[in-house]
Amino acid sequence: MVGYNYGVIGGYVTTQQEQTTLAANRIADILNGAPVSNFPQITEAGKKYIFDYKILDQWGISLNKLPIDSEIVNIPFYIRYQFYIICIAVLLGIILIIIIIYQRMLYKREAAHKKEVQENLKHEKEFLSFALESGNIFTFRYKNGTFYFDKEFYHYLNMPEEPISAERFSKAIHQDEQADFQLNRYKLDHGFPSRQITRRRYDFNGQGHQWWEFRYAQNTNIKTAGNDYSVEVNGLCLNIQQIKETEINLTKALKKAEESDKMKSAFLANMSHEIRTPLNAIVGFSQLLSSDMELEQDEKNEFIGLINTNNDLLLKLISDILDLSRIESGQISFTYADCDLNQLVEDIFNTHRVLMPQGVELLKEVPEIPAIINTDRFRLTQVVTNFINNATKFTTHGYIKVKYEYDTEHILLSVEDTGKGIPKDKIKQVFERFQKLDEFAKGTGLGLAISLSIIKTFKGTILLDSEEGKGSKFTISLPYTPQ
Repeated sequence: MVGYNYGVIGGYVTTQQEQTTLAANRIADILNGAPVSNFPQITEAGKKYIFDYKILDQWGISLNKLPIDSEIVNIPFYIRYQFYIICIAVLLGIILIIIIIYQRMLYKREAAHKKEVQENLKHEKEFLSFALESGNIFTFRYKNGTFYFDKEFYHYLNMPEEPISAERFSKAIHQDEQADFQLNRYKLDHGFPSRQITRRRYDFNGQGHQWWEFRYAQNTNIKTAGNDYSVEVNGLCLNIQQIKETEINLTKALKKAEESDKMKSAFLANMSHEIRTPLNAIVGFSQLLSSDMELEQDEKNEFIGLINTNNDLLLKLISDILDLSRIESGQISFTYADCDLNQLVEDIFNTHRVLMPQGVELLKEVPEIPAIINTDRFRLTQVVTNFINNATKFTTHGYIKVKYEYDTEHILLSVEDTGKGIPKDKIKQVFERFQKLDEFAKGTGLGLAISLSIIKTFKGTILLDSEEGKGSKFTISLPYTPQ
């Protein structure tokens, strides 16, 4: 043995494994019938160099100075598995880079889609311009306060063939546009210098207002019998209701594309922040553990615990994002079956009552006759569990109650708490992505967004009633058919 004072570095000794092996072989030979006299009284066992890592480290002795094939004992966890820890950190970094690259690809794809929609809108407007020239076009003439249309116009609207007075024509115009017609009627009666185009909503046949376009021009003044000149207007009219609806739909699509672009940018910004926080902790503490800095064992254990915690948080964040994406894209499968809500509440209650913080009691309230509902039990449990977990974070005393009631049309399943409550101005924000009322509370800020998507899939709604300082109540309303 080699040592100094009370510390023993190690020595050239027989290991316990070697001694055990020799003893086992000797016993096996005896059991197989070999006489004891055949064995020498003293047998030299094999030896090897064994050293204590802690004492080596204490004296600053490098492992490179030890004999080859030496055995080192008492190697700390973070030294023995240093390579694996570094590999895990690198792997997580690679995963993060892949996610960021993937999100960037989605962003570019959405930008290209937006540009394509804009080009389509431009081409559609050009197409609409040609359609005005080749669709159901009718001729009309205006003279002395009366409109005269061709026969096809009356057949198209299923109206009797008779001239339409300016007063009747005015009454057919939508009330929001009648004032504009009165301003333009003066031009019809007294003349105008150039071609005119008007678009208004008309109800000629009593079946509802539709958009029409009138294109007209003034004829040369016509001399009457009394040597007075009157104005005659000839033109074309076209029902552009479908064109207007197409324009509205295209405008909505463009607006949706712009909103999607903004949402992608906000999503990437939030993702960058939410992922960077746990990843910084993982990388930082991993570097500390692998550095030459002298750390107490308690500090090392604390760092390893923080690394594991942030690993879990990062994996939970990625899992929530994937869940939310799959639900909203319709790619996640739901398994529907008959579910006894009394049993569901009972199972949730038994799971969470032992997890309640001190001073908080978990309660349940169910009807005597259970409601049987056809739903995905796992996903519904996920939503209720999320409500309970949120209530646990913000409730320090009182109770958390799981309750449901039903009638012939609806089921109301609620989670109520006596926690800190939610400010009125933030109630509408809680179901948005990455919204956390308390930045120091654990979680990804996606739980309520996922819950809302799941309940919408069930054709239900989530109601939130909260008062700051008194508590909150999340209520799931689901359609219910008793049979």
